[in-house]
Amino acid sequence: MTSRAVSLCLVIVACLYGWMPPSFGGEEEPACVSTSTILGATTTCAYTGESLKEKVSSDPEAIYTVFQACFNGTSGEPEPCSNPRACSVGEATGTIYAVTRNGVFVGTACLTQGDSKVFTPPIAVLVAKRFKALEWPKSRLTVQPEGGRTLVNFETIFYTTNNQPTSKVVTLLGQTVEIQATPTSYVWHFGDAASATTASAGNPYPAQDVVHTFTGLDPVEPRVNTVYSGSFRVNGGQWEDIDDTVTVVGDSIDLAILEASPELVMDPGEPPAA
Repeated sequence: MTSRAVSLCLVIVACLYGWMPPSFGGEEEPACVSTSTILGATTTCAYTGESLKEKVSSDPEAIYTVFQACFNGTSGEPEPCSNPRACSVGEATGTIYAVTRNGVFVGTACLTQGDSKVFTPPIAVLVAKRFKALEWPKSRLTVQPEGGRTLVNFETIFYTTNNQPTSKVVTLLGQTVEIQATPTSYVWHFGDAASATTASAGNPYPAQDVVHTFTGLDPVEPRVNTVYSGSFRVNGGQWEDIDDTVTVVGDSIDLAILEASPELVMDPGEPPAA
């Protein structure tokens, strides 16, 4: 068979069974691939909306962005454009987006319009991740009566003094970011399978903001978990809310439940009986 005939056969096979152009995104993260057959052409990408969300979740220290893209024919680099190619996401139709990790192109995604909305502005995404990764104060539980003991069928008072915002300053994408965590609710675990959620941090006696009555004599290990809401500002600018919360589990303390028993005692001012 001549070389011309071999080339002709290869072209026919390519038309019948499909072809794959070179990857734009490198070996690790390939770009969308077009497959042409006698039945038509389809385009698939490295990521769908779901797989890209999984990728982002598994890489908490990085920031991912997406933009609708077309690819330069000479360099293969993605460029923003208003008429990107269509692609398929299951039975839905999407368009091709370029995906960047910390500003570097890493592949392409086939995203529907709804999928693309989950990728919020870069700094906000990274701030939310850092907010959840930072250590925030545990709430120290105080119980009254003091001394690690209380009475059965008695209203026991619980409170914590952790009721003020805490701020930390970090550097993200070269910017100075202040992140503030504010206690917004408290989840009280009393140790006997009962719990309560309050906006109040409780107060000592005589206030009774948070109380619990134990009906059994078994010792318990109560604790209070703190739910923090977050906000941030970049380079001293306006404060913005973080669309997430962080729950910090408090340390348990030992608490004995005692039963009071009546006991006759002599009045010190009363003379002894004859």
